[in-house]
Amino acid sequence: MTLLSSLLSGLLLSLTSLPQLISYATSLSSPSPLSSLPQASLPLVAWTVLSSDAALLCGLTAVTSAMSSADLGMDKFLGNEHQYNTLISSYTLLTSLTAFLLYLTPFPTLCSKMDTRILKGFKTGCSFHIFLGCLPDGMFLKGKKSMLSVVEFDSFFTGLNKTIKFFTNVKNINLIHIETFAIFILTFLIVRNFQTLTLGYKTGPGVNVVTPMILFTAYAYYFNFDGAIVGKFELPEGSPITINPNVFFTFHTTLLPIFNYSYLQMFITSLLFSAVNYMSVLSILPALKPTKTPSQNLLAQSFSSIVSALVGGPPIGASLSRTLTAKMFEVDSVVTNITIAIIYVVGLPFLLPLVEFTPRACLAGILASAVFNAVFKAKGLEFVGWVTAGGVGVCSPNVGLMMGVVVWGVEFLGDYGRNPNPYRKNQKKKEE
Repeated sequence: MTLLSSLLSGLLLSLTSLPQLISYATSLSSPSPLSSLPQASLPLVAWTVLSSDAALLCGLTAVTSAMSSADLGMDKFLGNEHQYNTLISSYTLLTSLTAFLLYLTPFPTLCSKMDTRILKGFKTGCSFHIFLGCLPDGMFLKGKKSMLSVVEFDSFFTGLNKTIKFFTNVKNINLIHIETFAIFILTFLIVRNFQTLTLGYKTGPGVNVVTPMILFTAYAYYFNFDGAIVGKFELPEGSPITINPNVFFTFHTTLLPIFNYSYLQMFITSLLFSAVNYMSVLSILPALKPTKTPSQNLLAQSFSSIVSALVGGPPIGASLSRTLTAKMFEVDSVVTNITIAIIYVVGLPFLLPLVEFTPRACLAGILASAVFNAVFKAKGLEFVGWVTAGGVGVCSPNVGLMMGVVVWGVEFLGDYGRNPNPYRKNQKKKEE
């Protein structure tokens, strides 16, 4: 059953990840979003070989795409596809090198000693971003494309800007589409209450997710659903995967103009990216019964990003939504990652037609159900965790993590001031 579940989850996640990956690639200003799909395969295999937690799925994520876009200023990118691939792969290689550097330092050990409230808060904040990103596709006729621009605060408040933009658009009743919203809510309820709906009959893992996808894809096809669907895409011509070893020799010169010709700025920015990316791994692990060697995932992060750089792909990170979706299948095998990799290399011509009519509202409902508990039933955060979650939600993962660490540090120093030398105090008690 575990093998079957892993194969089934690999197929499902290949389907549900298509619009996600296209959306993330678009946020990175990719001239050809579909080209990133075949490129996602080899990095997946690399991650699987080295990761210590088989059920931890990876790839291009909301966190990595948002951070990469901000670091490289992709909102102003006007180049062609070749220039884009060169720039993205260069930054991916740089982040792989800094991730490996962190792996060689005491950084993983320090992270393992970090207050778990910070990691829980980080996960809550990232889950909020995912949930907020689901809502437009689940409520508006044309999904995110329906949203009108609004006056925003400074770019430092990334999360707040997204929140204000959403709620400002919600006030426009003309944007809300009842049929789309109904598909979103029904998908959400089916996934979360499937066993109740089947009168307690125990089904195989993942059936609760597959059922609404099949149901609403058929509905959209036969009843001419006019809301946002995945749609039809043309695959790029030529080989699905091309290797570019020149990135090893040109990445620094490609990136220097972006970072004001400063090697120090380039290095620090990439180092922070790798650190936050690893923190996102740690925030996901508690839900997976993780192994005792989480630092191995930092090595996997480094190695998979090298592979991604060679095939012109973006930096690799652990996917919260895909991992939580896979968890619904009770996946305990690397078969899931390998299945996704194979499908993205040889199966896209057959895969894309299957999801062509899938409503984006249905996919949004699946993702929303996966992160719902992390957002609305967060436990054990206390003050430090809520500060972290608030920082991630209002600003960005980088800022939220820094806020949590600062508050934790102040709290630690306060405890130390009240008890300057806890070791000597405990030692004295033992002697008495």
